Amino acid sequence: TFVESTAEGQEGYFYDYSMDALQRQQEGLKTPKGQWKMHFFPWWGKGAYSNDDPLVTIDAESEKYFADLERDRGVRLTDSQKRWYVSKAMTQGEDMKREYPSYPEEAFEQAIKGAIYAKQMAYLRTNNRIVNVPWEPGLPVNTFWDFGLSVGNSTAVWFHQRLYQENRFIRFYQKTDEGLDHFVQYMNKLPYVWGTHYVPHDADLRMQGEQPETRKQILERLGMRNIVVVQRTHDVTVAIETTRQQMATCWFDKTECADGIRMLDSYRWKWDEKRGAYSRDPLHNHASNGADAFRQFGQSHMAIANPVTGGKFRRHRWSWRA
Repeated sequence: TFVESTAEGQEGYFYDYSMDALQRQQEGLKTPKGQWKMHFFPWWGKGAYSNDDPLVTIDAESEKYFADLERDRGVRLTDSQKRWYVSKAMTQGEDMKREYPSYPEEAFEQAIKGAIYAKQMAYLRTNNRIVNVPWEPGLPVNTFWDFGLSVGNSTAVWFHQRLYQENRFIRFYQKTDEGLDHFVQYMNKLPYVWGTHYVPHDADLRMQGEQPETRKQILERLGMRNIVVVQRTHDVTVAIETTRQQMATCWFDKTECADGIRMLDSYRWKWDEKRGAYSRDPLHNHASNGADAFRQFGQSHMAIANPVTGGKFRRHRWSWRA
C-alpha cells in the first residue's frame, strides 16, 4: 500500500504514519514488516527546478532561509535553485513549504486551512522564536490554564517567564481525566519559584459534591497561591486578536513546548457548510484546550507586563531580582 498526500498540519493519520516512519529512518532502524516506510522527495532534488533569470532577486529573508538550510540540514543550493524557489514562493505564498518542502518536517509545519494563528506561527518560525529556551532560576514562573470540563477533556497548562519585554514559554503540560491534585503534584516536583497562576473564568464556578467548591478554592486548598481568575470574554474573536498581537513578543522551547506548539498550529475556525466559509467560532478539537490555555496569556498580557509584586521578588526595570 502506498499513501501519497499533501500535509495538512500536525494532526491526522497521515501525520502520525509519516512521523513514525521518519523517526525510525533517522534512528537507522529497519522498517518492520507491516509498518510504514518514509519516501520523501524534496523540491531541490529535481533538476528542472532552477531559474537563471538574473532579474529574480534573492531577498535577505530568503538568503537566511537558505543559509539555515545548509547549516542545519546540509542542503547546499545553487544560485539557480535559489532563484527558482524565490520565484515560486511569490505565487505559492503561505503554501510554499507545504507544496515544496525542503525536508519532511517542514511540510507539516505549514498551517492547516482555517488555522487561527497561521501568520503568527509562521512569524515565530521565520524569526527563530521556537528554539531552546532556558529556564531562568532567578525569575518567577507564571502559569496559564484551561480546565477539562467533562470526562475525556484535557486540562492544559503553559509555563511562562517574563524577561525584560520577552515572554518565554519554557514548558507545556496536558493530561486527560486527571483531577487538579495531579497537576499540583506535578508542579511541586518542578524546581520553579512560582509567580502568578492565571485560570479561566470557570474557576469560580462551583463543582457538584457534598461540599461544593470552585476550582480556585480547590487549588488554594491544595496549596496554590497568587491565583488570578481571567474575566470571561464576551467575544472570543476579540480575545484571539489580542493574543495574536502578543505572540510577536513570545519565545517557545521547542522540546518542552512541542505538544503545545502543535496545538497552536492546529487551532482553527469552524467550517460553516451552509455559507461555504469559515465561521468566527473556533472548532472544538484536540487543539482547543492547549490553545484556550494560551489565550489566558493573551487576555492577561497587561497584568504580566505590570505585575503586582509580592513574595521575595520585586520588579526593577523590566527584570526580577531578589
